[in-house]
Amino acid sequence: MTICVKKKVMKKIEAYARLNGNREVGGLILGTKDDEGNIIVKDAIPMEQYGIDVHFEITDEAMMDFTKNASAKVISSVLGWWHSHHSFNTFWSFDDNRCFERLCNLSNFCLGVVVAFKGKDEISSRWRLDIKDKNNKRISIDNIKPKILSTKKFHIDVSKLKDDLFNFVKYDNREFIVCNHCNGTGQIEVKPDIQLSDNRVLYGKYIE
Repeated sequence: MTICVKKKVMKKIEAYARLNGNREVGGLILGTKDDEGNIIVKDAIPMEQYGIDVHFEITDEAMMDFTKNASAKVISSVLGWWHSHHSFNTFWSFDDNRCFERLCNLSNFCLGVVVAFKGKDEISSRWRLDIKDKNNKRISIDNIKPKILSTKKFHIDVSKLKDDLFNFVKYDNREFIVCNHCNGTGQIEVKPDIQLSDNRVLYGKYIE
């Protein structure tokens, strides 16, 4: 089994995390599984949630609305969840383990990733897969190193990400730093060999 993640998905998660500053944020990861059991992560979406600097929780109402209103194809594409630990380390908290257990009980399968800032321009990630064996026992495979699938070019629509956070994340006094290169439009293409000196550029790239 190989875990494959599209480069754009990682950059999208990173952008959500940076835009939300020193507070946790998260949502669902979507993708497919092929006949050989390989997993391909194709998208990351936020969900209605509440959170603080050390906790976030997708609301029960959001999950019920999602299962009620989303198409069967989208629901079947849910692979698991993503969230951020902003400047903390990438680890699995008690609440994180409980979320894995809950999602794994629903589908016998759950893929998860947590991201955290390592520095001004760096971000770390940790991947984990929980599955049920034939005896219905949950097995956790941690510190997975996924294969990153690159595309020739893409951009992150920062305006849409900001709208997502305003619509889904229940925080007070939310403020966002706007990329000084794209002015919040997200319509910027940055060559990969450019050394970024301002982390706000992360909100407006990427070209692979």
